[in-house]
This record gives sequence, structure tokens and C-alpha cells, in this order.
Amino acid sequence: MKLYLLLPILFFFQFIDAQVTPAEKAALQAFYIATDGPNWDSETDGDPTNDWDFTGPVTDDWYGLTIVGGHVVGMDMNPTDNGYGNNNLTGVIPEEIGDLSFLQTLDLSNQNLNGTIPNRLTELTELQWLQLKANNFTGTIPSDIDNLTKLIHLDISSNQMTGEIPLAVTRLANLRTLNLRGNKLSGEIPIEITDMINLRVLRLGNNQFTGTVYPEYGNLTNLTELGLGSNQLSGEIPITLQSLIDLRILNLSHNQLTGTLPVELRSLINAEIIDFSYNGLVGNIPPEYGEWLSIVSLSLSSNQLSGQIPESFNKLVTLEYLDLGHNSLTGTLFPSFSAWTKIKTLNLSANQLSGNIPDSYASFVNLESLWLSDNLFSGELSPSFSQWTNIKSLYLFLNNFSGEIPETYSSFVNLEYLNISKNQFSGELSPSFSNWLNIKTLDFGHNQFEGSVPNFTGVLTGTDFLEIRSNNFQFGDFEDEFDYYDQSIAGFHYSPQAKVNDTETFNRCTGSSLTLSTVVSGSANVYQWFKDGAPISGATDADLVLDPLSVSDAGVYTCEITSTIVTGLTLERNPITITVNNNGPTANVVADIYSCDLDGDGYTTFAIDLADIEAQAIGTQTGVTVSYFDVSGTPLALTDPYTNTVQDQEAITVRVSDSGGCYNESVFNLIATQPITADSLEDVIACGSYILPALNTGNRYFTGTNASGTQLQPGDEITSSQTIYIHTGAGNCGDETSFNLTIDAPATVDQLNDVTECEAYVLPELVNGNYYTESGGQGIALYEGDSITETTTLYVYKESGSCSNESSFTVNIVPSLSVDQLNDVTECEAYVLPELVNGNYYTESGGQGIALYEGDSITETTTLYVYKESGSCSDESSFTVNIDLLACEGPNDPKRVLFPKFFTPNNDGVNDRWKVDQEFFTLEGTVSIYDRYGKLLSHFDALSGSWDGTLNGRRLPASDYWFKFVERDGKTTITGHFSLKR
Repeated sequence: MKLYLLLPILFFFQFIDAQVTPAEKAALQAFYIATDGPNWDSETDGDPTNDWDFTGPVTDDWYGLTIVGGHVVGMDMNPTDNGYGNNNLTGVIPEEIGDLSFLQTLDLSNQNLNGTIPNRLTELTELQWLQLKANNFTGTIPSDIDNLTKLIHLDISSNQMTGEIPLAVTRLANLRTLNLRGNKLSGEIPIEITDMINLRVLRLGNNQFTGTVYPEYGNLTNLTELGLGSNQLSGEIPITLQSLIDLRILNLSHNQLTGTLPVELRSLINAEIIDFSYNGLVGNIPPEYGEWLSIVSLSLSSNQLSGQIPESFNKLVTLEYLDLGHNSLTGTLFPSFSAWTKIKTLNLSANQLSGNIPDSYASFVNLESLWLSDNLFSGELSPSFSQWTNIKSLYLFLNNFSGEIPETYSSFVNLEYLNISKNQFSGELSPSFSNWLNIKTLDFGHNQFEGSVPNFTGVLTGTDFLEIRSNNFQFGDFEDEFDYYDQSIAGFHYSPQAKVNDTETFNRCTGSSLTLSTVVSGSANVYQWFKDGAPISGATDADLVLDPLSVSDAGVYTCEITSTIVTGLTLERNPITITVNNNGPTANVVADIYSCDLDGDGYTTFAIDLADIEAQAIGTQTGVTVSYFDVSGTPLALTDPYTNTVQDQEAITVRVSDSGGCYNESVFNLIATQPITADSLEDVIACGSYILPALNTGNRYFTGTNASGTQLQPGDEITSSQTIYIHTGAGNCGDETSFNLTIDAPATVDQLNDVTECEAYVLPELVNGNYYTESGGQGIALYEGDSITETTTLYVYKESGSCSNESSFTVNIVPSLSVDQLNDVTECEAYVLPELVNGNYYTESGGQGIALYEGDSITETTTLYVYKESGSCSDESSFTVNIDLLACEGPNDPKRVLFPKFFTPNNDGVNDRWKVDQEFFTLEGTVSIYDRYGKLLSHFDALSGSWDGTLNGRRLPASDYWFKFVERDGKTTITGHFSLKR
């Protein structure tokens, strides 16, 4: 029975051992030795069951091997297929690898292998899966790699391969995955790669490829991933990529692409990851990208995009990562983006976005990183953002945010990095922020924070940073924690801080006292006061007393405060400006006050208007007070009414004081007066105005009774009728008279200019005044319509009440003129103007038109004028010069018969043209044709020329016309006329 059992067992082991040929086993041993097999993790892990033991048969138990049919068909040294699956292979792939001819899968990823890919590896023609990623392989991709015709997966990523992609790669027709990313490959990507239509994954990123993104990539319609990022590709993004509707990942980042974002890519509705960052793309983000409803990660950062973030992005509810930073985007954030409830990372930094963060973004409950830095955001942060409990990184620096940081943000228990520097935040930081137990970096710098700094000593450790500089913090705000921050964390920046206390200005007088103060928290402060930038010796207290003040104390005072605990920080007080005056305020003169002493005992009751007295004393000064003293300097309670305590006249001192203790004084008198009689003037009638005469002392003019109305002064000019009052004395001692002043309106007369007339001047109607031959309304009275025939001066005079007025003008009478009278004349061709005795020739009436002169020749019928002008006189005559060619007809000449008496230009072929008859003898010369007005119509040679009855192509009417023939030698001239008949 045991024998039967043993035989099958022996047969079984013999079958297993027979599975692997000696050549394959030798190849495995060569591989084991070349890759330092004894030090593989699988060999040193203490588990011998999967060791490569070459003393026995090769089995499936060996780490990473798959044996089928007696052959090694699989070698997987990274069965977990990740970076942690390293089996610690070192060295190179030996050439003997080519002896594993049945190998279908080879995975050596994430090891420490180096050297080149052996050429014999391309002999593994059964190979379908080749994964060599994450090693240190160098050299080029084997040029005969197209021998691996069954290959469907090729991954040589994350090595140091160089050179170009050989065309042999593009001939791997069954390839589904091609991953060459993370090498040093260069040159242009073979365009033939766009013919590999079975590709699902194409990763060529992180190399040094040049050229463009081929439009032909649109042919690879089976692609689910296209990665060309981190190369040196240029040109525009081809719109043909719209055909890749199955794409899940598209990465064109970190290249040199230009142009705009193609709207056509809206068709990539299955895309989950799209990255176009770090290029030179321009223009707006197409709103159509809001149709990418499957998008999880979108990065368009570090381009030159502009415009707003499309509101249509509110439909991208699957977004977890959005990076639009480092562009030129503008506008505000739409509240509807609150639909991004899955968002984890949002980066909009380094744009020109403005407005506030909408309260609705409290919905970002999964948010881990928010980058809004370097924008134009403003407003306050909403307390509702405390729902961002997963936030780890919050960067808001370089904006215009304001207000306090809500205390509810203590809920950010996962926060690691916070930078809100260079804003306008203010108020105190909540002590509860010390609950940020995971914090590594805190930057509150360059704001307006004040008050106690939260105690972060329990959360910040040796590698962490805290920055609070350029705020309003003082020593006492963090001196208890200073030693820890200064000595126990990597970086603590707390200096400088803003100046402390308010800027102040004091205006004081010499002799007064002034105390300057600075208030700064801290238990170990050291003070040093400065005046005009120089330290004041001994001024080392918080208060600086200046007593008494002198002019030399004027200047600008500051104080520097240091601390023996918080070393390295110097606080400076805001400046105090002191002005020290010698003079102080001014007490202006106050008018004496009078009251009537009816019983003559020197005492009376005065009406005191304190407001008026103060107004007189202060004038336009501000910040001063008024007090009163008697002659001995005793304060006086001046009331209304007030009875004098000094007989007849009591002096009252008025003191004007400022807040600095400076004052100035003036004195006015309370005067008890006796009854008095006012001056009296008779009623006055005056023309235009009246000058008030001088009055006796104590008398004053007023426009109203009882010294009311406007006070007038002697010498004032009064221009209107009124009653004027003369007042003297005060109260019951006063007296008043009045007189009536009547001001007559000044008389107005017409103003006439001097005139010059020919023979006579007729006086026009006057509106104001009458005509006289002598001044002052004397001489003979003249009237409208009177005729003045001699040169004379006349006066216009008018009298009204006490007023009169006069104007004058001179009438110049010039003798009449006469000009020569010429008769009408008729001449043949021209008329020569004769000499004139009186007048000049003109072509128009009134001395207008063209001036003509003796000897000028008139060649056309016209009317001429003889005109003369002298002063206001002129004379004119006219005559007509008729130019008539009939007057030119000479005596009968036998040759006249040669010139036709008529012609009929009717285009009937008979007598259509007028020409000289040359039949019996010849006339040589020129012929000129004229109309009855002497206008030249045609000029031609007598031998060869003729006239067809037109002028410039226009037919002339039937009429008489004239001709003039001049013989060639000039000896004979024949003129005459003929008829044109139609």
C-alpha cells in the first residue's frame, strides 16, 4: 500500500522539476546573481518557503514566479504594484533574461536596478506585460522593441532613459498602455504614435520633448488618459481633442502652450482630471467648461487667463481640486459656488479677484486647503466658516480683508498652516486659537492686531514658525511666552510693531506746566524720551514733566520703549508736538459803556450785554475763555444789570485765557454821564448825493431813532432820500434830533456825436433834454426838424429840481460837389476813356466796382459811372459805351462778295457751313466770327477753315453775326455781317 502511494508522489515531483528547462533555470540563476538575490527582502525575511533555492527544482513557490507547462511565464518582483513593493533588487538585468522565452509578464518596478535595458529582452516575443518603472535604467529604448508584437502594456516610467522614442515603439499595434513619463527623453514625439488606435493610456510627461500637441491625437478615440505634461511642447491646444470623449485624465501642464482655451473641449464630459497649468494660455475661461460634470480635479493655474470665473462652474459639484491661481482673473466670487461641497483644495491666489468671501461657502465642509492670497479681496470673514473643520492650509495674505478673526475658528483643529499677513485685520486674537493642536506655521504679520497673543507654547514645536510683526502688539501681550518662542521654535518674528499711543499736539505759554505720558504694557519696560530726535538726559520714566515751560521746550517729543524680557523689540511712541508761545491769546479792545446819572451823584445802573463784551474781546479766536477783574485784580462777577462801585467811572479788566494757562487783558470803562443836547441840522435838498458834515463831540448819526439802525460817520456820502437822526448821550441822558434829506435824481440828457453833413443837417428828436445855441439853456431854443445850414456848436440841456445836465455837439456843413457829365457813345471795337476834370471812373454806382482811368480801353458795351466824394458830400453821373461791329463796316470792296450773306447749318448737306469763297481768286488771312455783343465765337484760316454755327458744341440761334477778315500781310481788313438761318 505505501509503495503505491510513493510512486505517484515521485512522479509528481519529477513532473514539476521537468516544467522548467535547464536554460530557463540557468537564466533565473543569472538573474538572481546579477540582482544581488541573497539580499532580496524575500530572501532575508526569515521565510524560506518562497526562497529561490537552486539546489532543488524551480516551483511556483519561488517569490514572484509563475510556472505554466514547465516554463516560466511570469516574473513579478512587485506583486503589490506600488512603491512599497520593493524587493530590494540591485544591479542590472542580465542578457540571459532572453532565455526565458516563454515569459509573458515581467514586472521589475520600484527596485534599485540600473544599467541599460538588455537587447535580448526584445527576444521575449511572448511578452505581453513589461513593467520596468521606478528604477535607475539609463540608455535608450531598444530600437527592435517592435519584436514584442504581443505587448499590450509597456511601462518604463521614472527612470533615466535618454534619446528619442524609436519608431519601433509606434509599431506595437496591440499596445494598450504606453508609459514613458519621468525620463530624460527628448526630440519630437513621433507623429506615428497617433496611429496607435488601440492605446488606452498614453503617458509621455516629465521628459524633454519638443514640438507641438498634434491635432492627430484626436484619432486616439480609445484613450482614457493622455499625459504630455512637463515637456517643452509649444503651439495651441488642438480642438481635435474634443473627439477623445472617453478621456478620464488630460494633462498638458508645464509646457509652452499658447492661445486660448478651446470651447470645443466642452465635449470631454467624462473627464475627471484636467491640468493645463504652467503654460502661456490667454483669454477667458469658457463658460462651456461648466459642462464637465464628472470633473474631480481642474488646474488652469500659472497662465495668463483673464475675465471672471464662469458662474456655470457652480454645476461642477464633483470638484475636489480647483487651481486657478497665478492668472489675471477679475470679478467677484459667486455665492452659487457653494455647490462645491466636495471641494478639498481651492487655489485662486495671485489674481485680481475682489469682493468678499460669500457666507454660503460655509458649505465647504471637506475643505483642506484654501489659497486666496495676493488678490484684492476685502470685507470680514464670516463666523460660519468655522464649519471648515478639515482645513489644514489657509492662505489669505496680501489682500484687503478687515475686521476680527472670528473666535469660532478655534474649531480648525486640523489646521497646520495659516498665513493671513498683509491685510487690514484688527482686534484681538482669541485665546481659544491655542486649540489648533496641529499648527506648524502661523503668520499674523502686517495687520492691526492688538491685545494678548494666544498662548501657542503647547502646540508650536522646534520646526514651527510664528510671525506677529508689524501689528499693534506690546511687550505685555506675549512676554510670558517670549522665552519659549525665542528658544524653542524654528522661527519667531515679532519686530517691528506699530507706534504706540496717539499723536498729540499741545499749544502752551511760557511758565505753564505740561506732563507728557506713554502707556505701554509690560512688566520690565525701559523708557527713553527724545526731543527732535535727540535723547533727553535723565528722561527714563513713562512720564516726562516739563515745568515751567520755556520757549526752548518747543519741539517734537517721542519715546522709545524696550524690555529686558522681550529683547530685540523697540516700541516708539507716536510724536507729541509742543508749541510754546510768549504772547498767548489777545484781549481785544472793548467799547466803554455809558449810563445816565439823573441825580448827579456819580452812580447809576448799567445794562451789561456779556455776550457782546465777550465777542468784542475774543474776536475770531477759538479755544479761549473770558473772565473779569476790578482795578485791584480781584475777580469780578459782572452781571446784567450792574451798578458801578466807583464814582463816575469804573474800570473793568477783561482777561482772555487759553487752555494752556496763557492770557491777555484789556480794560473798558463804565461811565456815568449827565444829560446832554444833540446837534441840530436843517432839512437838506441835494442833487445826486450829500456829504454828512462834522458833528460836535459825543454826537453820532444813525438811520433809526434812539441810536438804532446803521451808524453813519461824518464824511459819508448819502445817495438816497431819508430821515437821519443825530444822537448823543446814553439812556435817560441821551438826546436826539433829526433832519430830512431829499436827494434829487441827476438829470439825464442825450449824448449826440459830432456830425458832418452836406449843405444842411436836420435836428433829430431828443429823448432827454432840449436844443440851445448856448450853454446852460441860454441862447436860441431849437427843435426837432430844424435845419442847420452853417457849421456851429449846439447844446442839449435839461433841468430837474436841484439837478441839471448838459451835453454838446458840433455840426459841420460841407459845400455840395459836381462831377463831369459825359454823353453815351457808340464805337466799333473799343472806346478810350477821356480825361476828367471832376470825378473818377467806376464800373459800379457809388464809387464801387473797378476804378478806371483816363486812356483805359473799353471793348464791351457797358455803363460807366463818374463819381466824386468829399466829406459827407458826393456826386455822380453815368454814360453808356456801346461797342457795335456795324460801326466797323468799311467802304465797299470787291473782295466783300467772297463773304456769304447767310448760311443754313441744318445738316442737309446744302450751305451747312459759313466759309470764304475761294473759287475765282484766293484770299489768305484769318477770319473771326462775333455775336452782336462783340463776343468772339470762332477764329479760323480763310483758306481752309469754316464755321458750323456752334459754340463749344452748342448750336447758336438764328440771328445776325459779324465777321472780321485780316489779310495775311495785314494790309487789308474787311468787316461785315451775315445771317444764320435755321
